[in-house]
Amino acid sequence: MTVHDITRPTVLLTGPTSGIGSGMLRHLLQHPSRPNLVLMARNAEALERCVADARGAGLTARGIVGDLGDLDSVRAALGTLASLVESGGVARIDAALLNAGTHLGDRTHRGAQGYELTFTVNVIAQHLLVTGLQPLLARGGHTVVMG
Repeated sequence: MTVHDITRPTVLLTGPTSGIGSGMLRHLLQHPSRPNLVLMARNAEALERCVADARGAGLTARGIVGDLGDLDSVRAALGTLASLVESGGVARIDAALLNAGTHLGDRTHRGAQGYELTFTVNVIAQHLLVTGLQPLLARGGHTVVMG
């Protein structure tokens, strides 16, 4: 069981490996609240680099692999997070910052379940995350979906 400093919020950040999520991670690494981080990304190697950066900045950080282009992967990531919260390995989420997204110029790319990929990542997967996070949020916790 992990002991949590209740004065530090627990923040879930999706997409920390590039784009908006990477910028958000840089800010969180320097934030005065010194948050406990749960990072979610599809690329395990890049995710581990982000976790290492957070730990190098003196923060508590966990990584969960989750590919928003694969709805089964999103469900599995939520299951992993739920297990961590239930076991006390991670505190309930105070803020979920959902930054992962994509924009493709055509409709030929498909997610794992066959839906158009941009719609899968930016709409269906975000809906799964928002609804799946509801029971894992701390009292007063909130979710921010970037778009």
